[in-house]
Amino acid sequence: MQHIIATDEAGYGPNLGPLVIGATRWESENEDFDFQSELSEFVFDQKSKLSAYEKRDSTSGLMIADSKAVYSSGKIELLERGVLACLLAIHETVPENVDELMVLLGVDASSIQNSEYFQCHEIELPLKCDPSVVEPLGRKINDTLSQNGAALKQLSVATVFPRRFNQSIEEHGNKASCLTAESLGLISSMMAATDNAPADHFDIRCDKHGGRNRYAPALQQHFGDSSVTTELESRPCSRYQFDNGRSSIQFSAKGESWLPIALASMCAKYVRELYMLRWNRYWQTHLPHLKPTKGYPVDARRFKKDIAKLQKKVGVADEDIWRIR
Repeated sequence: MQHIIATDEAGYGPNLGPLVIGATRWESENEDFDFQSELSEFVFDQKSKLSAYEKRDSTSGLMIADSKAVYSSGKIELLERGVLACLLAIHETVPENVDELMVLLGVDASSIQNSEYFQCHEIELPLKCDPSVVEPLGRKINDTLSQNGAALKQLSVATVFPRRFNQSIEEHGNKASCLTAESLGLISSMMAATDNAPADHFDIRCDKHGGRNRYAPALQQHFGDSSVTTELESRPCSRYQFDNGRSSIQFSAKGESWLPIALASMCAKYVRELYMLRWNRYWQTHLPHLKPTKGYPVDARRFKKDIAKLQKKVGVADEDIWRIR
């Protein structure tokens, strides 16, 4: 059995809100199985292709691509449809609110403990997508993959909120190393969730972290010095073998062009958008005319200035909300 794990992030650049790392886990009896090709009847990487399919067949399809492309108009419907349909394919249920979503995604509740401004329990789902299309799409994913000896097994996220993010920067020295350490932690937890037989193989693929090319030191620290072999380190791709050659991990530029990484990207983006929705609602409850923010540097400074008096009044420390890089 081949186990495929793919990761990508959302929120690497902002000063406000969490860094979210998304991961997907798949299984296939065939090491050459092409998920993108097998799902291509109703899953598309471009909006134009999706629109043409829906006009032609009068049924809903999915867009699974880099989250920036899926969410390019700022409308969350297609992003949400893809994530919820895939969760249904795995769990046979659709979360009714964000708390249920986080349970399905394996989010550690303690990671947002005492952060009232990120608590999402009052947000009902779905936000925008038509719930009636989610179930048939989820079933279609399951049926198509199972007919070919494959399955989508897990969607997970790791959420790194500002205080922990800042601590990780101090520990690892820079953002890229922080992202690598957090990603490897999530990957390890997903590897542990499998029934790992001696003949099984892990094919792990990640979008590149901050454009860096060298990951061997971090992998050696995480998986053990003697078990990691460097195959290639270049701008397009860095690839390594570990676990006595039974497993491989690669970091690719524009990795989100591959469907499993694209879905990880979408999952991370969807979760971050939900947290930022709660963030803005919290502060607007006290300041109704406050302009919302996505948390990116220039606007983040504007937002922080706008809430400065209130922040002091409610006793929220900078370390809990402001990322130093």
